[in-house]
Amino acid sequence: QPPDTFSFFSVFGEEASAAFTDSGPGVVFLAFCMELQSMLLWPERHHPPPKALVTKQDISYYHLIVPSLFHAIVGLKQTNRDVLLVLRTAGPDLALAAAAVDAFAC
Repeated sequence: QPPDTFSFFSVFGEEASAAFTDSGPGVVFLAFCMELQSMLLWPERHHPPPKALVTKQDISYYHLIVPSLFHAIVGLKQTNRDVLLVLRTAGPDLALAAAAVDAFAC
């Protein structure tokens, strides 16, 4: 995070962040948010993967990390070069994201 800046989450908290596109200042992004969310929906016809790779909202499961990241990791591994992966999140889910990458690596 750049110096002298603050995230919406750190200033307004979890509750306001959760409602950002529903009733907050991000309401103008609601349609885009719904489109992105539909792309991350785990297909119902498949059983959910290991817990670390998905997050559950209501009765649906969603990819915790964009699946193409895992394809990129495989491609980078095939180059036989050292790679550093930096994970950043917009909320309090960094430990879950790190666990998802760890689960993939196993």
